[in-house]
Amino acid sequence: MRKKVAGVYLVVEKGIIKQSGAYERIKIGFEELSQRFSLRLVSPHFADKTTESSSKNKYDKNGIRGLLRDLKLLWNNHRTIWKLYKEVKSDQPDFIYELASYLDYKGLIIARILRIRHFYEVNGILYISREKYYRTYFKYLAKQLERWAYLKSDYNFFVGSYGDFFKFERKNWINIENGVEKKYISFFRGESKVIADKVHFAFLGNGMNYQRPEVLINAIKSVENYDGMVLHVGGINNQDVITNLSGVIEVIDHGYLNKIELCNMMTSVHVGLIAGSPVYQSSMKLFDYGAAKCLVIAPEIYNLKNWFNDQEVLYFDGTASAMAEKIESVLKEPALIEEYGSKLFKKIDDEFTWDGIFGQIGDSIEDNL
Repeated sequence: MRKKVAGVYLVVEKGIIKQSGAYERIKIGFEELSQRFSLRLVSPHFADKTTESSSKNKYDKNGIRGLLRDLKLLWNNHRTIWKLYKEVKSDQPDFIYELASYLDYKGLIIARILRIRHFYEVNGILYISREKYYRTYFKYLAKQLERWAYLKSDYNFFVGSYGDFFKFERKNWINIENGVEKKYISFFRGESKVIADKVHFAFLGNGMNYQRPEVLINAIKSVENYDGMVLHVGGINNQDVITNLSGVIEVIDHGYLNKIELCNMMTSVHVGLIAGSPVYQSSMKLFDYGAAKCLVIAPEIYNLKNWFNDQEVLYFDGTASAMAEKIESVLKEPALIEEYGSKLFKKIDDEFTWDGIFGQIGDSIEDNL
């Protein structure tokens, strides 16, 4: 029997919480790739919940303080490189599969010292995403370091469409997407969306500004026939949506949902709502909705349009008034739910299961060994 290729699945980012999509992707990714390679997960401890202090930090406008903060972070990220080097070397891996992290290049450096292959999984534009926390005069250098790291890596997997943002001439990258577990797909395969009385909508969020909850609120308030609506709200930090709409339509607050609870909720949902999303970022919510055979109403974001066409998703131009029009069109013509929902379900079933996504990653790793 041929010996499996050995690798290290390296996570250097600290503070990833177990209830997050990032943790879910790491867990599934490690499990899927372990079927193909002899992998060991090297990572910090995952947190059970977000810390009190991290959620209350205010934006720091002082660019000099941001510069010093970044320099300190760069140093702290690499002062333990020797310890990590010895740990990785003892495994004698053939490659390192690393989740990219801001100003942290330990995995890439160690791979070059050991003369083994290196692969990045990239979920964001790291030097830009940092801007929501503080201003820094280190931004230009952070940008150059990030680009340098991806160019020096053997191959990069950009989650969403971030590869189209960087547009490297060296073709050592592909865009990939998130996926859905097969058991989640199977749960809904024989289901059909029956409307007994009202049309049930869902909004899955976590209180992030980019999800544009104000668009959702204003859109629903503008709907003429909102008496025919029920809104299911899943996730955390969605109090603005719940408070502003509870007096307008029937709102059911589900709070945080694990996968089983999410499945149970989605059996009664007909339409999934996405009010906003970053331009190049993957939207996991679309997969949760689509795998449940829901019609999805979403803004015309580059990443969504890059993967799903106008027959699979009901797009609007990003404004509350346009979103309200799409909601009204579904209320007036419920047959759209089956039309769009079945097409989106088939697309996800055919192309976006986790085994298919990481099968593609595994193929690219083998091609570059």
